[in-house]
Amino acid sequence: MLFAKLSALAAWILPRRIAKLDELFRHLAQNYDRVVAERDALENRRDELTRALQDAERPGGVAKGAKQVFAAGRPGFPAAVLNSANARPVTIVDVGAQNLSSEDHIYAPLQRSGIAKIIGFEPLAEAAEERRRGDPNVMMLNHFVGSGRPGTFHVGRFDPTSSLFEPNMPFLSQFHSLPQMCETVSSAPAVTIRLDDVPEISECDFLKLDVQGGELDVLDGAPRLLAAVAVVHCEVEFSPVYKDQPLFSDVDAKLRAGGFELIDLMNSGYAGYADLVRPRAQSRLLWAEAVYFRSPESLAALGPAKLLRAAIIAHVNYGMYDLTARLLAQLDSITGSATRKQYLEELFRPSSSA
Repeated sequence: MLFAKLSALAAWILPRRIAKLDELFRHLAQNYDRVVAERDALENRRDELTRALQDAERPGGVAKGAKQVFAAGRPGFPAAVLNSANARPVTIVDVGAQNLSSEDHIYAPLQRSGIAKIIGFEPLAEAAEERRRGDPNVMMLNHFVGSGRPGTFHVGRFDPTSSLFEPNMPFLSQFHSLPQMCETVSSAPAVTIRLDDVPEISECDFLKLDVQGGELDVLDGAPRLLAAVAVVHCEVEFSPVYKDQPLFSDVDAKLRAGGFELIDLMNSGYAGYADLVRPRAQSRLLWAEAVYFRSPESLAALGPAKLLRAAIIAHVNYGMYDLTARLLAQLDSITGSATRKQYLEELFRPSSSA
């Protein structure tokens, strides 16, 4: 250590006069080492708690009530940046926007922040009207969104399982509950519309898809819109819950080819094999929600406003502080601004809050 070296040097120069000074230096060196060790331990503990908080806030991580408590202590985003013209509105397109009975919509933090503009699609007229009554600030459109080709809409016994794809009953019959939930109770011809053909949509920063197997059709019908999307939050299946449906690998290949990077999988859905008389285990991963962000370089090509909104989504909606800093660093590199520095100062401010 520095103090120990100085003490040794002084002892060599003044061997008869240094006893007291040597003792002082040794005492200072010991205290210095102790303080540094304590500081490092506290910083390590702080980082551990920050990561635990991120895990707790991640959808599917803990109970809804607990997530709301954790969110109350989330560090704020720099107000000067958040209130800039480039930051708002964050335009959200929600395909599959019916009300949820047991959880918030995935973009609820953005909605609560007051900077979100939401356009929702729900083909079931009653479910669309229910969302419209409960959330009048959301523009609800009653369309079947897909490839633009005609199809058949299969209404499931459990409404959220309804799909333009027929449930794969031979596959589902292996598991507890799923055959009953996904059973078709009625079906009717449906005319689908491509997102690129919806006149009410001119911009999209955050695209959320939950259409029970039809996500790839929606993406295929939106090349113009998708080219300017920053974030895609998309339900994906790992097994054929519906007949002839595209799976995760197909959706992943489509989005990666478009400049997106897989950031997270959350809200994983498991099923238990019916061979166990009572459903005491659920071992088969069937679906999850995949979170894709356009790469920083791809976002930079779309301009600073898109980069900034992507960073805001990463922080406000997901608590992905490291990704936020990465995106802001890219923003600074093309604008010469210092948003990352502002963000880090706010993030590590002891009294900062959401």
